[in-house]
This record gives sequence, structure tokens and C-alpha cells, in this order.
Amino acid sequence: MSFLTIGALAVVVFVAGPIAAHLFRRRRAEEHRFAATKLVAPTPPNTRRRSAIEDRSLLAVRALSVVALAVLGATPFVRCSRLSVARTTGASVALAIVLDDSLSMRVKTSSGRTRFDRAVDAARDLVRGAREGDAVALVLAGAPARVALAT
Repeated sequence: MSFLTIGALAVVVFVAGPIAAHLFRRRRAEEHRFAATKLVAPTPPNTRRRSAIEDRSLLAVRALSVVALAVLGATPFVRCSRLSVARTTGASVALAIVLDDSLSMRVKTSSGRTRFDRAVDAARDLVRGAREGDAVALVLAGAPARVALAT
């Protein structure tokens, strides 16, 4: 079983949490006799139906928020084939490319290349898409961070 499979199963457990909280919250309230209640008209049943719909929507919001957080956490696993700065008009762009040049980027991936090499290739793709009048800055984010190129 891979790490991604375990992560996906963990998301199911976290979605089950709001469902369980919703079900525990649905218990019936205790009724106490109070003499002054005879002066107030009883609550119509429509109010109960409306609150049940609100409870379902609350449950959906809770479950979707957990799923959204899981998707945000999974973003490092998303791959793209090419980076570009596409624009339809002639407006110039100011672009700051930040490359992490720490030792963690020297780890080789399954393709045999380091993470840093892949990041440099992606930065080159972005710079190739630059037009005349665009400003590009390259910042190396190791310790200490430094500006490597500014045009």
C-alpha cells in the first residue's frame, strides 16, 4: 500500500468526523414543564423541517471543507507539463522567479534528475515566454536568500 493510498483513506476518516458530529448533535432535547409556556402558542412543524435542511447544509459545508483542505494538501502531487506566462494583449509583465537552492533540492527524483534541475528547467521555460519590456528577477531562496539576476 503506497503513501498516497493511505493519505486517501485518511481523508475518508476526516470526512466521517463531521458526519459523526452531525449525528451526535441530532439527539432529542429534554422537555421540561414550565407554567408560562401555556401563554405561548406552540411552534409550528415547518420550523423543524427548515432547521433539518439547515443542518444538512451545515453537514455538507463541513464535509466539503475537509475535502478542500485535503485537495490543497495534495497540490505538491499535481504535475504540469509546461509553465508559461500567456497573455493576449501587449501588456508587460514583472516576473520574480524564486528557486530553492537548499540541499533538499539536491534529491534525485525517479527520473534520475534532481529537483533543482527540474526547477531550473521550469524557470527557463518561464523566461523563454518573456517578451520585450518584461522584467524578470531570479531569487535563490537558500540560506541566505539572494538575488541572482534582475533584468
